Amino acid sequence: MLFLLDKILSQLQLAVNLDFSAKIEAYLALLDRWNQVYNLTAVLDPRERMIKHIADSLAVAPYLYTSMSSFLRFLDVGTGAGLPGIPLALLFPDTHWTLLDSHSKKTHFLVQVKAQLGLDNVDVVHSRIENYHPTKSVDHMITRAWTSLSQIIHKTQHVFKGHAGTIWAMKGVYPAQELKDLVALSSSYDVYQLIVPELAEERHLVKIAISV
Repeated sequence: MLFLLDKILSQLQLAVNLDFSAKIEAYLALLDRWNQVYNLTAVLDPRERMIKHIADSLAVAPYLYTSMSSFLRFLDVGTGAGLPGIPLALLFPDTHWTLLDSHSKKTHFLVQVKAQLGLDNVDVVHSRIENYHPTKSVDHMITRAWTSLSQIIHKTQHVFKGHAGTIWAMKGVYPAQELKDLVALSSSYDVYQLIVPELAEERHLVKIAISV
């Protein structure tokens, strides 16, 4: 699988630190072990996991990178098994990631991942987003196939604590109706078509500006 990961990184033109690939491999091994008991993912084939979980998560990295100017705080809402948060936290070690999920079995898994991979730039929170009130403002929030765009805005604006920020919503097919709803909310957005290496499925990234 390391050959496939190298191919994915090359196609996405991502430069990684020396232990990135080893930690991705360790993460997937943990996911496989815990999945036998906790049913964290329906993707069972190792190659499919590398593509549908890791490549899919990393495909947004070039867009996030262009928005980084200094140390930044990210919130991954509905992170599940840590996607896209874990791969992106490994890719960007100088950023801080809070992985939030309302399912305790998933956050228990992520606590183990954080400890075993030595992820000092990751915090794990077991909570519904409506009940989560961070002590520090969030710069960027990301979701992966979570809920509609209008609901994302409705449920999460409080985490920015009155500061400008960005919501990154990872979607499959082009979300035409959801984007119409954003226009009704007078929200400013951009849409990018993602090319996920080795994946012949539609992927889009919606960038929503949260203004003060």
